[in-house]
Amino acid sequence: MRTLFFFAWCMLSIGSFAQSLEDMLGDARYLEALDQLETELQANPHNTTRLLQKAEVLIRLGRFKEASNVLAVLMPEATGPRLLTVRGLLHINQGRADLALEQLNFALDAFAKAGQRESLDAAEALSVFSAVYLQQGKAAQAEQQMQVALAIRQKQVQPRSELMAASYNDLGLIYLTIDPDKSLDYYEMALDIYRELRGQTHPKVAIAYTNMGMAYRQLELYGDAVNNFEEARSIWGKIYTGPHPSKGFVAYNLGLTYRAMGNTQAARGYYGQALNELEESYGNRHPELARVWNSLGELHLFQSQFDSSVLAYHRSIVANVEGFNTTRVDINPPSANFDDGSVLLNSLNGKALALEERHFGKSLKQRDLDASLSALQTADTLIDRLRQQINLDTDKINLSTNAQLVYGNAVRVCYQLSLTALKNRKQYAEMAFYFAEKSKSAVLQDAIAESNAKSFANIPESLLREELELKAGLALVAQKLAQKPDPSAEQALRQDLFQLNRNYKQFVAALEKNYPEYYNLKFSRQATTVRQVKEKLEENEGLISYFVDEPKERLYIFVVTPAHYRIHVRSLPANFERNITGLRNSLQFQNFETFERTAGPLGKLLIPVLPGSIDHLIILPTGRLSAIPYEVLPLSRPKLSGFQAYPYLLRNYATSYLFSAGMLTASTRARVKAANVLMCAPIEFPETFLAALPGTEQELREINALLSQHQFTVNQWLRAEASEQALKSESLSRYDVVHLATHGVVDENQPELSRIFLTATDGEDGQLYSGELYNLKFNARLVTLSACETGLGKISRGEGVIGLSRALLYAGAKNLMVSYWSVADESTAQLMTNFYRPVVISGHSFAKALQEAKLQLLKEGPKITPYHWAPFVLIGRD
Repeated sequence: MRTLFFFAWCMLSIGSFAQSLEDMLGDARYLEALDQLETELQANPHNTTRLLQKAEVLIRLGRFKEASNVLAVLMPEATGPRLLTVRGLLHINQGRADLALEQLNFALDAFAKAGQRESLDAAEALSVFSAVYLQQGKAAQAEQQMQVALAIRQKQVQPRSELMAASYNDLGLIYLTIDPDKSLDYYEMALDIYRELRGQTHPKVAIAYTNMGMAYRQLELYGDAVNNFEEARSIWGKIYTGPHPSKGFVAYNLGLTYRAMGNTQAARGYYGQALNELEESYGNRHPELARVWNSLGELHLFQSQFDSSVLAYHRSIVANVEGFNTTRVDINPPSANFDDGSVLLNSLNGKALALEERHFGKSLKQRDLDASLSALQTADTLIDRLRQQINLDTDKINLSTNAQLVYGNAVRVCYQLSLTALKNRKQYAEMAFYFAEKSKSAVLQDAIAESNAKSFANIPESLLREELELKAGLALVAQKLAQKPDPSAEQALRQDLFQLNRNYKQFVAALEKNYPEYYNLKFSRQATTVRQVKEKLEENEGLISYFVDEPKERLYIFVVTPAHYRIHVRSLPANFERNITGLRNSLQFQNFETFERTAGPLGKLLIPVLPGSIDHLIILPTGRLSAIPYEVLPLSRPKLSGFQAYPYLLRNYATSYLFSAGMLTASTRARVKAANVLMCAPIEFPETFLAALPGTEQELREINALLSQHQFTVNQWLRAEASEQALKSESLSRYDVVHLATHGVVDENQPELSRIFLTATDGEDGQLYSGELYNLKFNARLVTLSACETGLGKISRGEGVIGLSRALLYAGAKNLMVSYWSVADESTAQLMTNFYRPVVISGHSFAKALQEAKLQLLKEGPKITPYHWAPFVLIGRD
């Protein structure tokens, strides 16, 4: 994990100091600055300006407890809004972005009330605001705050001042991820001012050159990147005649740049120089050393130097884990006492890959695959540990990406062992399913756990605060350890880490006992086994789980029935992604030629031969495969042309979908007989741009008439009654079936903006967002979203589609019916009526009833195509 205050101190415009203090800080002479402040405070201990500056210096030194003690004695009446800004700065460095944003909002409000909205102090608060957003990976918001700060400073200070250079540097850092060209423009402006004010051989000039080098490398302008890194290297060489970490950092970046250029010889040379500088500076243990060893391991593997690659990755682990000294590469450390968890994860995954490649490229010995699997199992344990410690969105994204690589490698190694191992082949095959299941559930649990679902579990606010504080403490200690402090400080930190981990375990144990719903939601991470799936399936059911190994372009299809378990492996064709897009377009635009050209290959790829006793498929899709209705795929070659006679999978199988096998094993089955039903339709949406849905009123009337005849108690909310406020009421938990006939919008880029439209009231805007859905209190066997595109959403590695459906499932819905695209409300009404009829009359399962409803619609004639029936899918066990 990157240091928590990395972004805050890359933001050079944060801080307000006298020029002499600014000079010290510009040269990273924090202890000298602290000494000067202490001297002044001895003469005047109540100087609030100097006390605030002391707190800022302590934060830069990472001495957060001391900084907190200084801030505790200061009052806003004496210091003004700047105290709130510095509090925000402390919170961001402690990993509490939530508290930082709270304090910074208070600060900006205070500046506005004091008539200081455009003061330099207000600009500093905006800079810290920007740092918080950048730390969270929200570059657009960071840019917005920093541009306002820049505009204020342009009015207040000289254009060629140090503060303006720092502001340009900060904007360069922000734009690095979203617009590298613009990033370069700002870095060049900062460099120009720094050279004018500081001369050519100053640390800030070297840092500016390094920043520009990284921007050029991101733009793949490698020659310019090398030139800038060499300039920085020359400056550091003049400042430090002996070894220094800054010299090692630049050498490492030169190695990365030459590696990107394909010059492996030069890359290896610079990696070696980086190792020399870092080892002379830090000794043999430091996470930055581990990073370089990882890069050397990757380079050796690229050159098929398998032994050297395995050894380099192992040396990375040794450099990163306290007390781990073995030279045996088949041994891995326990997932504790590491300095940098993300670096260790890369090391374990890299070593596993190198061992696997050594097996196929050199040894053909099972021991290499066994050692590879051992490293991946250690990585799996480490992933679970890291998930409990991280708070930042950027860290979560990086961990999720790396975790998917681990799970992909593990599935592949386990599958190979299931074919070639001398014994335990069945066990290896089942382990492949375990890792595929971990890939599906890992990010899913994160997405839900950090959501507003906490309210669903009725967790007291005090416990939520305690959890955040424990996680922030763990992250803070991990960040300090990653800086490799002196031995005495390291020992104290490891004692702190031990106690924090103990406290965290006790906290989790108390949650498990007192709040089991929340515990299961967030901390229960046991992946489902093949045996558990078999025991849960009925005789007519089969589960098909898909897993894509992207680096190797392979598709793994896991098929589980009550009596059998089998893995099918397919190579992904070059047109795989194009066929998925083509299939969706052909369905929505009702183009049979494109449909036939894409559905055929996808059906052959995705649908294996199944036992004849199976007539209900439970499908666990992955990635882009989450966005297609499998019922349209063919089971055989079409004999006749046209949509009407096509051999759809629908004709042979009822189908339902799950996000993970864990949803299957956690499910319970009960047919809906006499029940309480809520039917809700706003019909008109005057507050929005959305069209009215007059057909939904008739839809509800027909379903109401059907249900009322069979002892169902129906409560119908139409127009004004179909309000957001009503749906949020406690009475929602009384209903066994909830039918929402309304518009729904899914935002693929920002899933949290996905929403369902209801009637607005005085207290609510009528837009029920996904975050609010988590807080609803469903207890329904079925929730139907008879709306537009409610089953879609953002596709993320390891979790499929994040749409409205996930929020509803975790709000208590047992099953969902959602749609992939917008359908005319008349045909929707017909399908919905056809669906409920066999449920209430014959007691059919939801999956079987939906199959029959679609087949009945299909019989209407050529005017009915998959466009009308395919978008509606059932999510849940039923």
